[in-house]
Amino acid sequence: MKMAALALLVAVACVPAKAQDFLKWNSNKLEIGGGYTYISLVKVDGTHRENMNGFNAFGEYRIIKWISLGVDLSGTYNFSHAKAANPGSGTGAQPSNGTTQLYNIYIGPRFYPLGHAHKITPFGQFMIGPAIYGNNIPPAGGYDAYSYWDHAFSWMAGAGLDLRVKKRWTVRMIDVDWEHTKFFNQAAGQGNYRVSVGLIYRFGQK
Repeated sequence: MKMAALALLVAVACVPAKAQDFLKWNSNKLEIGGGYTYISLVKVDGTHRENMNGFNAFGEYRIIKWISLGVDLSGTYNFSHAKAANPGSGTGAQPSNGTTQLYNIYIGPRFYPLGHAHKITPFGQFMIGPAIYGNNIPPAGGYDAYSYWDHAFSWMAGAGLDLRVKKRWTVRMIDVDWEHTKFFNQAAGQGNYRVSVGLIYRFGQK
C-alpha cells in the first residue's frame, strides 16, 4: 500500500508543470455573456419559414490559446395573432397560428484563429445538443385549443466577430450560424438561419 502511494506521488511529481496548470481550474479563462437571437425557422410543414426572436446566454472556458469549450442556451418565440377581414384589400379573416417556441442547449468547441490579443477577434464554432419545439394554438372556429411539442438532436456551425471595448468587457458584434434540427422525424429536417449579438464579461484578460 505504501509503495502504491509512493508511486502515485512520483507520477504526479513527474507531470510537467504546464500539464498541471492545464488541469487546474482557472477563473481567468472563463467568460460569460448574453444577448439577442434571431432565427429564421423552417416550419414543420417544410415549406415556409417564420421569424423567431428571443434571447441567448452563453459561456466558455479557454482550453488553449486558440480553442475554448463553449456552451449556449437560447429561447426564441413567434407570437401569431388572428387578423380580422379587410374588405378594402379583399383579404378574409386569418386565424392565429398560435405561439411557436424553440429552445436550444449547445456545447462544443469555439475556435479563435488569431487568439484573443486583438481588439477585433474572429471566431468559429461547431456545437451540438438537444432542441425543443412547441406550438400552442388558441381555440378558434369551434375548435378547442391545441398544443404539440417535440424534442430532437440539433447542431449548429458558424462564425462571428467580437469587439473588445474594455479590459473585461467585449461586444459580440455578430454571430451567424446554420442550425439543423430534425423535429417530428422529418427525413430532411429543418435548416435554420441564426443571428446573435450580445455582451461578454471576461473574468480575466486572455
